[in-house]
Amino acid sequence: RIINLVCSADESYDRMEFAAAEAIVWGSSELRHVPPADLKRIIREQAQLVWADRNQAIRTIGRLVPDPAKRKELYGMGVKIAEANGRYSKAEQALLSRLKKALNLKG
Repeated sequence: RIINLVCSADESYDRMEFAAAEAIVWGSSELRHVPPADLKRIIREQAQLVWADRNQAIRTIGRLVPDPAKRKELYGMGVKIAEANGRYSKAEQALLSRLKKALNLKG
């Protein structure tokens, strides 16, 4: 979900953001073992949730990740994707702020 939220924050999918997201997936010990077909299905499902109700997708992301350390890691993934093209758009900044609040992260 974080990938879909950040990549679509400014309503454009940037190649560099996509590459950063791909690197995060393949670098994740939890995700790299997911079969490609399952990973595609998960990404499609999450994309549908984001497009159906973006605000709800943001508000509920914290429930998906109860572990505070994993929440911080998830937020870091979002930051890496947003930074991939060398700049944050205002929409990305606003999204990251909302995500930090939804994930109950301080600082």
